[in-house]
Amino acid sequence: MEKRVAAMVSIQGGRRRRKGGINVDTVSQTGNALALSNLSLKFLGPLRIGDRLTVRVSASDSSDTRIYFEDFIFKIPNQEPILEARATLLWLDKNYHPTRIPTEVRSKIVQFVLHDEEEWFHFYGVK
Repeated sequence: MEKRVAAMVSIQGGRRRRKGGINVDTVSQTGNALALSNLSLKFLGPLRIGDRLTVRVSASDSSDTRIYFEDFIFKIPNQEPILEARATLLWLDKNYHPTRIPTEVRSKIVQFVLHDEEEWFHFYGVK
């Protein structure tokens, strides 16, 4: 149960990725889509009901058609590592074929990666 909660929190945090210029709703409105082509989860410790946690999300790299993310979950207040995740998003056209990431989005991702920016999401009392 604890592993499923940690994975769900990580994925939910990932759906909110906006700072790097990627908003799933905006992408779908343009006729394109994002597909999760790879997901690797490494469970490091237990997460229990009522635990407070922080999710750190960062874009680590990109290619012409892919964006690579790293997610980390820490139990607070001690910053105990709970989960490490690595995900690859694939940019798709309206026919669901891999296509190049638009230039304006790619430039935002490059800036996000170069400045080593990351997003933090705080969750309290996980149920």
